[in-house]
Amino acid sequence: MLGASVEVRAQHQFYAQNAFEALLLLERVSALCNQRGDVGGSALALRRGLELARREMFRGELDDPERAVLIFARKLGEALAQLGDFADAEGVLREALDMAGPGGQDRARVLAALAHVAHGRDRNREAEAYLKEALDLATRSGAHELVTSLQDLKRAIAV
Repeated sequence: MLGASVEVRAQHQFYAQNAFEALLLLERVSALCNQRGDVGGSALALRRGLELARREMFRGELDDPERAVLIFARKLGEALAQLGDFADAEGVLREALDMAGPGGQDRARVLAALAHVAHGRDRNREAEAYLKEALDLATRSGAHELVTSLQDLKRAIAV
């Protein structure tokens, strides 16, 4: 594997079922794809990561597989929304919302992604409700940067 690209190493670790290493590499592949404008490639890497994280919930090799599912589901939902696949994005994000706790930054981020999806589906009232709840959670958790990004999102989608 010396000198192999991150994509090749990620695929190797994925099929070897080395969960922790594969998840790290798949997240890195996703970021690299986004940097070069390949949202489809990013979504594929995130989909593989989500599949692996789901498997790990039953295998027990990861310390916190639920958090891995949450992170990969949120990121995949965001990527699918970028691709205009709002129906699949909503399904994946609802799964992430079920994994998120009742409060905190993770839930606020998922709600923000759901607001983006709702806006893409011309459901502005729904988007407004998601954003309101996300802003409340982010404010209560003291996540000032997240609050700022949520306010920017609210202005961008003009809800």
